[in-house]
Amino acid sequence: MSTAEHLPVEEPEETTDRPRLELVAEPGRMASMWAELRPYLPTPGNLAGPMAGVGAGSLVLLSQGWTWVWGEGLQDGAMKAGGVLLVGYGVFTTLDTMLGAYAGYGIPPALIAWCLIAKRYEPSAEEIEAKAKSRVAEAKAKAEAAQKKAKAKADEVKAKEKAREFARKMRRGEPVQDEVKDVDQDVDQDVDQDVDQVEEQADDGPVGEIEVEDVVDLIRDIAARNGHQGVHLDDIVAHPLFEGWKKPELKAALPGSWGIPVDDFKLRFGGRQRVRDGVRLRDLPPAPGEGPGDAAGEGPVRALAAVRSDPPQ
Repeated sequence: MSTAEHLPVEEPEETTDRPRLELVAEPGRMASMWAELRPYLPTPGNLAGPMAGVGAGSLVLLSQGWTWVWGEGLQDGAMKAGGVLLVGYGVFTTLDTMLGAYAGYGIPPALIAWCLIAKRYEPSAEEIEAKAKSRVAEAKAKAEAAQKKAKAKADEVKAKEKAREFARKMRRGEPVQDEVKDVDQDVDQDVDQDVDQVEEQADDGPVGEIEVEDVVDLIRDIAARNGHQGVHLDDIVAHPLFEGWKKPELKAALPGSWGIPVDDFKLRFGGRQRVRDGVRLRDLPPAPGEGPGDAAGEGPVRALAAVRSDPPQ
């Protein structure tokens, strides 16, 4: 019997350790790959040029869309907003059904298309400058209006204080010569300003360009076409001869510049009565070759009655 037969048999020990493999990058390899890919990756530096103006253009598009939806009132805006939501939902559902898992790949092209459209609506430097100037002018106008309003309020307060002081002195029997002089001076100044303003309006106004014969012919023509014995000022001022005129200007110019009296009376238009200021045919100056009563008697009389309007309460 050999010695090997008496040696115990060694059984292999069980262990839970298993060999693991690790991939270790070569030193500097990742850094070189990152340096190669960096020029092709989006960064704030390389996106500054292509994205310039996208923000301003997007604001313009959004403001135009908001104006289109809500610019015509709440009811129409609600209908348009509902239509936009319905169309958007339908497009999204259709794309999701057709493309399935690939629907998400449509987001980048959509963003790129939005950026391209927004860049086209980017406001130019001239538009931005003009808008800034308009805002400055508007702010200046508001400030001037506020100053004028404050000055008028201060003058009103000062005038009321003078009136109270005048009334107190009158009740006490104190002399009021100084106050009367101040009042007369203020009144004279106001009258002079009103006269100057009226003279400027008379010089610059279009009264001198229109002859009284033109006015008389126009009034008679309108009255003949309507079958009336008078014409309201609304129908006269609407004629191209008085383009740019206001009704108060015409009312003042008729008796003041052409010697044609103005009165209020009633006319009938298609079964409806209308009471307005106007000119009667009988008050017009007679044309050459006709008597004083000929102008008033021409044409049929249709429901003309003198009606005085009640004075304001």
